[in-house]
Amino acid sequence: MVTPHFEIQRQYVKDMSYESFIGPALFTATWAPGIEVDVASRDTALGEEDRYEVELIVTVKVSLNDKPAYLIEVTQAGIFQIRGFTQDELSQTLGIMCPTFLYPYAREAVDNIATKAGAIPVGLQPIDFESMYLDKQAAGKVA
Repeated sequence: MVTPHFEIQRQYVKDMSYESFIGPALFTATWAPGIEVDVASRDTALGEEDRYEVELIVTVKVSLNDKPAYLIEVTQAGIFQIRGFTQDELSQTLGIMCPTFLYPYAREAVDNIATKAGAIPVGLQPIDFESMYLDKQAAGKVA
């Protein structure tokens, strides 16, 4: 029997982008934004030493007066070594524990991008990845 092992080997920004739709109007309009946040994760077995890449994709759409103002997308990724878990435990670890670890880094990246673009930082709220995982499982979207 293999002793359960979980190790965070690396975390990194895999992709990030910012797109402004209204240009200078972002800085001159009365600021009353609408913010829509979408969070998703995916995992890929790396095929070596029980290593997995987990990607956390955060998309933030900001609108101003019901018109798109800007879009920020960040893919925060990590490489994790996971072994000795049952298939159910592995699925939960990849779907809950790994995204929970990556999220603070993604939040910081989103705020940094907004700040460097001259926009007000978004200030993403904490996310309950366990509830998200259980919802996906109930919907049959988790193996």
